[in-house]
Amino acid sequence: MVIYYTHSYGNRKGESHRLLQLAIARYLTENGYRGDAAETESAALTASLRTEGEYGKPVIPGFAPFSISHSNDTWAVLIAESGDGAERCGLDIQYRRNTSAVSVAKRFYAPEDAEMVSEAMAGGGEGAAEDVFFRLWARREALVKAAGGSVAGTDFPAVNGDAAVFRDTEYILADVKIPGTGLYAAVCSDGTQIPVRTPELLYYE
Repeated sequence: MVIYYTHSYGNRKGESHRLLQLAIARYLTENGYRGDAAETESAALTASLRTEGEYGKPVIPGFAPFSISHSNDTWAVLIAESGDGAERCGLDIQYRRNTSAVSVAKRFYAPEDAEMVSEAMAGGGEGAAEDVFFRLWARREALVKAAGGSVAGTDFPAVNGDAAVFRDTEYILADVKIPGTGLYAAVCSDGTQIPVRTPELLYYE
């Protein structure tokens, strides 16, 4: 799997779509397309972007599974590469911010995950609790995106381990390192492994 990211995201109208097209062109170039062929094919693929399911999971017919996430000025897309064995994947990125970590975790997280946040609070205070909270939040939302669910649900399994079963499907989860102070990132897949590359997608508008 590969993650393309940029720290130049301004959340302007149509910007995410343009970044996706740029990322797909980069992906196609790295997979054998030459010259303008990658840009032409990328434009055609992104033009066919649609959503599926109750919660609007984005898909591109005929293209690899992918997942988009953005937080503050960072935008990123995860694309499943051939050999990953994935039909579904999810990516989430989160910048750390002040939050009621313990109370929110008790409301939404699986009991095991909520207990981890509470233990971090008891052992290291708010900073430690928020660190655990956002790491688990990124994992939880990556699972949501892979499965096509809603982040507001309360029926999610614990996500701290390497795998989780949700709606009769086993998913694997992993934390990902993307440069950015206070940035948490996680990926999820129904494949058999998560080898992740994270090249920067240079972008200026």
